Amino acid sequence: MWQRMAAAVGPPDGGPEKVFFSRRALNETRREAGLPVRTPSEHDLQPDRVFAEAGFAVSTPEALPIADQIRTAAGARVIAGSAGTALHLSAFAPAGARVLEVCDSRSPDIHVPHQRVIDHFCEHLSALIPYGVPPRKVGKVLRSLGCAKGS
Repeated sequence: MWQRMAAAVGPPDGGPEKVFFSRRALNETRREAGLPVRTPSEHDLQPDRVFAEAGFAVSTPEALPIADQIRTAAGARVIAGSAGTALHLSAFAPAGARVLEVCDSRSPDIHVPHQRVIDHFCEHLSALIPYGVPPRKVGKVLRSLGCAKGS
């Protein structure tokens, strides 16, 4: 079903092979509206920087039309992001894509069950970056997984 939906929006048009779905813009919007977020604002910038340095395109899915969100995921061979709705876009990625779930404080060292189900049924290679990994060491984790720039 997900692959049929991806095909219906059209082929990816030279989009990024590696994409990091950021929560920065979503959290900024929630803060402005007085709604709770799970991370402080200074923390939101760190993952964007670390993944960009590792060669990932940083995407804020909520700023894109749904068809572009699907195309971005469908064209990526590596998708990373915090567990949640944005990372669930990985359902549109082809079988064999790598999905990197970046843990947050609510589930610091386990795959969120919804993401595990998506990864299993879509035949994705999944990996976890625990919440306790300091931002300065995420690049090393990405290199060990063969997902950093030059890997």
